[in-house]
Amino acid sequence: MAGHSKWNNIKKTKGANDIKRGKVFSKLSKDIEIATRIGESGDLTFNPTLRVLVDKAKAANMTSDKIQNAINKGLGISSSDEITYENTYELYGPNNIAILVDTETDNTNRTLTEIKTYVHKAGGKMVPEGSISWQFVEMGLIQLKILEGNDSEELALDIIDFPGVIDIKMEEDENAVLAIYVTKDNFQLVSKQIKNDLKDRVEITGLSLIKKAKDLVALDNEEFEKLEQFIEGIDELNDVNKIWHNGKK
Repeated sequence: MAGHSKWNNIKKTKGANDIKRGKVFSKLSKDIEIATRIGESGDLTFNPTLRVLVDKAKAANMTSDKIQNAINKGLGISSSDEITYENTYELYGPNNIAILVDTETDNTNRTLTEIKTYVHKAGGKMVPEGSISWQFVEMGLIQLKILEGNDSEELALDIIDFPGVIDIKMEEDENAVLAIYVTKDNFQLVSKQIKNDLKDRVEITGLSLIKKAKDLVALDNEEFEKLEQFIEGIDELNDVNKIWHNGKK
């Protein structure tokens, strides 16, 4: 029995690790797709941002086939052997916190059933499409590594005047990263402007689309911990890619 129990634990651990690895690959694939589309090239020589993301993907042991599939999607080339569907589900979690769940799946019925089952058991509430999404704004996030000899405040002052830039934040990172938030419509334009005008001062290390809550709901420590546990349960589901909410400590 001990051996059986140990084997079950190993299988569970492996399964959890496989899910986590799959989510990392999903995010990297999406970022590679966006970088390819914005850079208008799948050639790493002419698209340095794509090169950075491909290096990240390889470091995470993402296969060459998956990397190439993501590049192909960015170039508008469909892959006949890999059909996936992207959907966003809307729900209320603990303390009526609004939550959006982005999924990527080859079976939408399975994905919806798994999310519904978990949310119901955990005390949440699924709501129809459009009930919550209006509380979030989809925007672009551009992450920049500041090259040696350049000042972050000077860079921020230059970038804030680019069309469509909403906000700039300094992220705590050993590479001194600036996080640039920009309207979705200007995402590609600002990315190109940074690439062309600031190529000697910064390096683009990340390009992604995010969903930012318009207004945040303050929670105490206990309430926020309950929200985190609720979200962790959703995140453990196979087809869940990203989760967005409007709660804060």
